Amino acid sequence: MKQFNNLQEKIDISIIIPVYNIEKFLRQCIESVINQTLKTIEIILIDDGSTDNSGNICDEYAKSDNRIIVIHQKNKGASYARNVGLKIAKGEWVTFVDSDDWVESDLYEVAMKKLNEKQADVFMFNYYNNYPKKQMKNNKAPQMDFIVENNEVRKLQLCILDTRAIKTLKVYGIDTQQDVEFQYKNQEWLGMSYLWNKIFKKEIIKNNRLEISLQEFRNVIYEDGLFCYKYFKSVAKVQYCSKYLYHHRRMENSIMKSYNPQIIQISNKVLEEYLKAEKQEEKTETQAVYIRAIRNFRDICFIYLFNKKNKSTDKQKKFEFKKLINQNPYREALENINNSKLGKSYKYYCKYAKRGNYILLKLFNIFEKKWQNLIALKNKTKFYR
Repeated sequence: MKQFNNLQEKIDISIIIPVYNIEKFLRQCIESVINQTLKTIEIILIDDGSTDNSGNICDEYAKSDNRIIVIHQKNKGASYARNVGLKIAKGEWVTFVDSDDWVESDLYEVAMKKLNEKQADVFMFNYYNNYPKKQMKNNKAPQMDFIVENNEVRKLQLCILDTRAIKTLKVYGIDTQQDVEFQYKNQEWLGMSYLWNKIFKKEIIKNNRLEISLQEFRNVIYEDGLFCYKYFKSVAKVQYCSKYLYHHRRMENSIMKSYNPQIIQISNKVLEEYLKAEKQEEKTETQAVYIRAIRNFRDICFIYLFNKKNKSTDKQKKFEFKKLINQNPYREALENINNSKLGKSYKYYCKYAKRGNYILLKLFNIFEKKWQNLIALKNKTKFYR
């Protein structure tokens, strides 16, 4: 391991890594970052009250590399940990890495070179999905490098709410050196709502007083998208790189699959913020929020309502279902949504929720779980969410 004895005068990128009970994968993550070809980085490891050896591993690497800052704190969740990192980050740019993931060795050198050339406000890149026995490229993203500017950035912001929001996007092709109307055939762009496949300008975060939301929840979800949504509102130029530069590990015990009884509270808070923001826009796009509400409703079915760890009786679950669909923002979404904008699976969730049909919703959820597991078995992957 290389020793860095001199404090850096310049820090280009601050890399924030929240750490919690992840000793099995943590070394791979940290080493992928410290071995970057770009050396003008700082690495902020936030040990969020780990009870395994994760905290000691962080300290071990910090002793050998003075670019590493380690903070140990009581367990408060990933959002709180990331905000701690944001407060002390010294880099001109800020990025996040999940502690079970790893990055390509030239990620930050590629990013800085392209950012210096094009002067964008955010840098996005493509990624691999790494399952226990298989690595797959994310093919739900454009396969060309380009710049998006001004009003077209709004389309990317809406993609955070609705992954199918883009039909045509006016881009400046970096390789073609000209403006083109980019037709996205699948009408789906996975990755717009993630924190870890973007590099953000610290000045924009500071000037707009942005932070990772939902820090009052330990098992938090949806915080990535909400931060990206708010950040993109203040962005004039986006640079996208189609190169696969990040490895995202898909695990059985991921937060997006684990039982989470707080998901309704979390979802309510997120959707309320989205609706409030969209209703303040001159050209409101509440349909995108309604679609997001149905997607969240489906997650609630998977992660909580029909999760095998939910030991409530059918009567209790039915009561919660009825209560949920009769309160906003779900009631507003169900009454006003344009069903034609929904994907096939989501149409069924919307249909049964509108009718208040608990039995059919439960049966369809069981069917979808089995179908997804069959697909995962065929592709040698684990069913993720």
